[in-house]
Amino acid sequence: MTYATRRDLESRFGAAEILKLADGADGAARIAAVLADAAAEIDSRLASAFRLPLPAGAWPMLLRIQCDLARGLLYDDAPPDRVSANVAAARRQLGDVAEGSVRLVDSHGRPAARSDAGTATPGRRTFTQDRLGGW
Repeated sequence: MTYATRRDLESRFGAAEILKLADGADGAARIAAVLADAAAEIDSRLASAFRLPLPAGAWPMLLRIQCDLARGLLYDDAPPDRVSANVAAARRQLGDVAEGSVRLVDSHGRPAARSDAGTATPGRRTFTQDRLGGW
């Protein structure tokens, strides 16, 4: 599933920068490839916590994250520090969403339904002697 488009990428970072990084005149295939790679990274991080694909709609956080990841992937050489920092922040935020410390909401503020509601959290006891009532 894709959360961002070429137009989103160009509106965030400028068409000139994206075309330059995509190696030339059009670069459509390269841009499509990095957007697909970024979407795959997002999905692989979220698959353990959400049923994919997510419901149709706009996911502003994922749009931004996909754009940041795709921009970083467009650099053949080491990206500038600011781009690297944005990629690292995007990956951290994906981890936070997957673990549940940050909620994923759509453009209307509705949270995405998690699929991991029944999983155990390491270090947190659900069943204690008091809750079991002496069993």
